[in-house]
Order: sequence, then C-alpha cells, then structure tokens
Amino acid sequence: MIAAGRVCGACALVLALGCTPGELDDQFAETSDGDHQHEAPAAHAVIPLPLVATDDWRPGSAQDDPLRHERPATIDCPVAAWGPELGGLEVQTGSCGYFHVVQPSLVTIAPGDLIEVVVFHDRLDAAEASEGHVAVMLGDEVIWEQHVDIPSDAAVLEERWFADRAWPAGTRVGIHLHNHGYNAWTVLELTVLPSVPQR
Repeated sequence: MIAAGRVCGACALVLALGCTPGELDDQFAETSDGDHQHEAPAAHAVIPLPLVATDDWRPGSAQDDPLRHERPATIDCPVAAWGPELGGLEVQTGSCGYFHVVQPSLVTIAPGDLIEVVVFHDRLDAAEASEGHVAVMLGDEVIWEQHVDIPSDAAVLEERWFADRAWPAGTRVGIHLHNHGYNAWTVLELTVLPSVPQR
C-alpha cells in the first residue's frame, strides 16, 4: 500500500483544486475538451453524494466490461493488489496488470447533476515507455477516461461535468485501469452533486 504521507499530500492537492457549491457557476460556466457539457445550472446548497461504497467493489467479468477489447485472455490480479486505503480505492499495478471492478450505484443521477471524479497516481515508471489507462463506466458507457504517459510524475486527475442523461440507482459502476510497471493508483472521489436539493 502507498505511504500515508503521499496520500495526505494528494488529498491536500485535491482540496486545493476543489471549490464550494457557491463557486460552481463561475467555475463550470467555461467549456472544456471532450463531449461533457460544462454549462452550469443554478447553484444550490447541496452536499455531494458518494456514487459508490469504497469497500463494496468486486471483480468484473468480461461480459460486463465495456473495455473488453483491451482485456487480456488471462488476468492475474490478486485481491492483495487492490482494496480500500485511507478513504480511496488503491491499485498496485505491479501485481495487477489489468484491473476491472464493479458495483451498483448508490444514488440516482439526473440530468444536470454534477459528477466528480478524482484519481491520484504516484510517480509512474516502467522498464519501457508505455501508457496508463484509467476509466469510469456507468452500465456499458465510459463516462470518463484518461490516458497517461509512462514515465510520468505523480499527479491528481480531476474532472467535473454535468450529466446530460439519467441513470437509476443500482446502475453498474465500473473502474478500469491498466498499465505496465510497478505503479500505484488511487480512486479518491466518485461523487454526485444533485442539481435539485435532496429532501
């Protein structure tokens, strides 16, 4: 598992990148790359809700893997290589070359809700130059992904966007990760900020 100091440093950086609900209109009125819509709806005093439970992940099958075209014929990913760590989901890729886990979503996502993904990776290295791929899926749809060059310095990957469709609670949520080398990745946040205050 990664050292607590490194995780705390990552969390501090995440907090520095964050914003209060009242600042969402200004921050997300801008557009960004990709298909996500970043036009801000009216701000509400609401609290982000966890989309998943950190300790409820289970290995996914090839049938429920939207990225099965990247899936090797044989997967060696022991349980000891991944699991909850200081509030996040940590994966050690030296022991797990292809990682895919799933669980049902805890909350409904409605159009206009703000989805946030925050992933931290330690310094990435490998014997040969390569690329890491991390993704989040809802059902069979990849809703967020990043390709990261290896070698690469430690970094926080963060994105927020407004949902353009609905997903009911219980929708299959998937995490995908693969890269070469003895590297550590941590999914720190996967949350939903409802556009309408919860009663």
